[in-house]
Amino acid sequence: MVQVIFSNAATVNSGLGDIPAICFTDSEIVSAGLSPAEAQAQGYEIRTGQFPFSANGRAMTMVSEEGFVRVVARADTNLVLGLQAVGAGGTIHAHPTRSEAGTEGFGERF
Repeated sequence: MVQVIFSNAATVNSGLGDIPAICFTDSEIVSAGLSPAEAQAQGYEIRTGQFPFSANGRAMTMVSEEGFVRVVARADTNLVLGLQAVGAGGTIHAHPTRSEAGTEGFGERF
């Protein structure tokens, strides 16, 4: 995107689904990059990390613990290929929020 902004390029395509998709519903649905199935279909050996909102402090204080964050990465390099989240408040980036669960999604696997 920066390349598009600062040049005359019409598009930039990294092949990883650069544009996130967000459904502002109740609960929110967020996806950026590749899902596990899409990554495997493209021949990647993957690792996934998933963290439930039921274990996130902010979700507990809001009594709204349904949902999760999932990270999809290459098994050989840990390059993040995608991220998905389902749940209320999954796209807010203040502290403390449920988005912090994304860090937990990496967990011990990476």
